[in-house]
Amino acid sequence: MARSAWGVDVNREVLRAVRLRRARPHPRLEKLLEIPLPGGAIQDGLVNDPDALAKAVGQALPKGEPVALSICSSQMDARRLSLPPMGRNELREAIKWEIQTSLRPSWEHGEEFLFDFHPLSGGEEGGSYLVVCLPRAILYSYLTPLHRMGIYPGIVDVVPFPILFADAHRREETGYLVIGPELPHILLNLDGSWGLVRTIPWGTWHLKGDAQSEEALEELGGYLRQTLEYFRSQQRAESYTELLRELVVGGIGGTNPLLLEFLTRQTGLAVGPSDPFIDLVVGGRIDGTLLQAGPAFALAVGLARRGLAEL
Repeated sequence: MARSAWGVDVNREVLRAVRLRRARPHPRLEKLLEIPLPGGAIQDGLVNDPDALAKAVGQALPKGEPVALSICSSQMDARRLSLPPMGRNELREAIKWEIQTSLRPSWEHGEEFLFDFHPLSGGEEGGSYLVVCLPRAILYSYLTPLHRMGIYPGIVDVVPFPILFADAHRREETGYLVIGPELPHILLNLDGSWGLVRTIPWGTWHLKGDAQSEEALEELGGYLRQTLEYFRSQQRAESYTELLRELVVGGIGGTNPLLLEFLTRQTGLAVGPSDPFIDLVVGGRIDGTLLQAGPAFALAVGLARRGLAEL
């Protein structure tokens, strides 16, 4: 079991890295880094400038330490599948078939993909599974420049799932909204189990400067209410407020108080920022400005926590 681990969150604008060390009673935060990436280096989750990513990784990470990496791409596909009882090999083939026969339009030309799955109930007795898949080219566009720098991630996850590990005190009946420079993602959690994930087709450029218009926010609120209502109908509840206690906002959107107030009015839920540092022991020379941007580091902290638990 790793004594320390790095969590690395990469998007089209910045690489954020967190180093946690195992300690009692709570992990110790030892490094907190934010390294800008040049424009166009990453587009729609695909690394177009591997040299820029390799330079940022080399600047942030030492070789030989456990690393957990996240990838953000609109081409990620996450779904919940219910399947009858079968052995693991047959299960894997059945899931692969389901993916191949219902791929997103952008994958219709036979593009190779990678997938993983996690049982939500049942297992070999049959039940529900969380299935996540991604085009192979997306994944390897990240891994190739990292490997060139001698960095070999032991965990690769996709946005928004790392946020489930970020706020260790929040698990059940919680909705998570991740708003970074990519498309927003919503992840709904019910009784400690993944319930629904959706990528919201809303440009986060609306949050920058004068572009933060009332019309744009209303559009985001509409997508969010639509998702929550679908979740309510899926669970056959009278109201989604019966299913969810709060909505936690991670990513750079979680640092925007006006946005949080707007989402509170729109949803009727208790909406607040992710607080990934709440139970960490802060050590070393940590930039206080970065500490104040806690929600922006939610994914990186979640990855580092997962690294400590699994690597």
